[in-house]
Amino acid sequence: LLTNEFNEMVKGLQEREAIRDTFGKYVTKDIASAILNQEINMAGQVRPCTILMTDIANYSTFSEELSPEEIVNVLNAYFSVLVNIIQQHKGVVNKFIGDAVFAVFNVPLDDPDHAVNAIRAALEIEKVTASRSFGSGGRLVTRMGINTGMVVAGNIGSSDRMEYTVIGDNVNIAARLEQLNKEYDTRILVGENTYAMAKGRFGFSQLGAFQLKGKQRPVRVYKVEGA
Repeated sequence: LLTNEFNEMVKGLQEREAIRDTFGKYVTKDIASAILNQEINMAGQVRPCTILMTDIANYSTFSEELSPEEIVNVLNAYFSVLVNIIQQHKGVVNKFIGDAVFAVFNVPLDDPDHAVNAIRAALEIEKVTASRSFGSGGRLVTRMGINTGMVVAGNIGSSDRMEYTVIGDNVNIAARLEQLNKEYDTRILVGENTYAMAKGRFGFSQLGAFQLKGKQRPVRVYKVEGA
């Protein structure tokens, strides 16, 4: 009886570790462990978050010149670099959207320095992608938008298909900031809330106050110097 119970315990631990390892491919293993230990409220909570949105400049142009297999290989190599950098700075890649990365900081695990860490990650991404090639895609210029504010974090979807993500107006602002890079030939733009949390830690120059799509009042936008 004791042997059977011990074997069942070992089997349970092995299954739990397998789940942790598999889930760890979608989030960091720390977060996978927290979810398995029910330390994270998956039902939904309102909390501050810094959102990092990335995009590859001229992606449509270079992808037209590559085969589907080459595009997949380029994106996998590119995403591997970005995911590693983001995780090193305590961020979580929430999802890939085509050639874009949607990453969050301070969700679901606490990080008091989330705005600073998001900017550090963006600066490192800019530096690394400017200095190396990604297979047939060559150098990939990355544009990034960063915004900080309150979001709703939790499981979103149906009873058959769900995902843990963040939603809210502040997510939309990060996406608008990323797109604004195209107009000003910039690489990293941050919103006023991110700037307020990170000023004094980096060099910034104010780009101006912009009436972003969907916003009733202008949002002050800052360029991270050196980007």
